[in-house]
Amino acid sequence: RLKDLLNFTIEKIDTDTKTIIAKFHSFSLIPGTSKLHWVPYGDLAINARVIMPDGSLRTGLVELLAQQLTVGEYVQLERYGFGRVDDNEGEVIIFAYAHP
Repeated sequence: RLKDLLNFTIEKIDTDTKTIIAKFHSFSLIPGTSKLHWVPYGDLAINARVIMPDGSLRTGLVELLAQQLTVGEYVQLERYGFGRVDDNEGEVIIFAYAHP
């Protein structure tokens, strides 16, 4: 299931091309199914870094609209926790992990 959207059936996963072929299944929530969390790809996403309390760094992607966030603003990182914007360079946004 794509979180908050629809159910699908995976038909093929190609690890060489990082491609997943899937087929629409339904819209209704099916209890007990796994959720796939997703962000847009390519020009619609930017790189994100999260500085964890132990000083380690986690990386990922956020939606392009995150470029509008201001330093010091707290946001929910869906299914991850909350973070404070430490730096927003437009191409990369850096969060300090706040709490789960």
